[in-house]
Amino acid sequence: MNGDTIFPPNSIARYCPPSKVEHDPITLEPLAVSLENFKPKISEIGTNKGISVNWLEKHAKPKIKDTINSIRERMESYPYNIKKNGAFAIATVKYIIEAGLRNKSKLSVVENHHKLIDGSVDDSHALIIGIKVDDELLQQEIALNVDIYSI
Repeated sequence: MNGDTIFPPNSIARYCPPSKVEHDPITLEPLAVSLENFKPKISEIGTNKGISVNWLEKHAKPKIKDTINSIRERMESYPYNIKKNGAFAIATVKYIIEAGLRNKSKLSVVENHHKLIDGSVDDSHALIIGIKVDDELLQQEIALNVDIYSI
């Protein structure tokens, strides 16, 4: 339900656009994601909106690649473009919470259903709450420790 906390052992996926992904120059496979992918945006009224992610278990398939494809297909109904050379950064909710604790931040992941272009709702959409805009050490730690999957 919207606003409910998502607990371990669940996992989340963060879409990272090509401009924030380092690719292998030969294979073009994603190698790393920028800390910018984990920097929260500030709303018009100055509040931290959190980091937009998708809850993997809502689209769970036998293979992770199939789960990622399911999320990508759902995100194609979002009101922005999913780029072919982008990537998904995957982390467990447990890791996100523990990274926050190591950096003296209380992080949580909460459901935040996202309205799609067709008017339906993506119930896998969630937010990482608690990352400060200026906490680049925490953002970098998360970016360096996610699993990365190409689209």
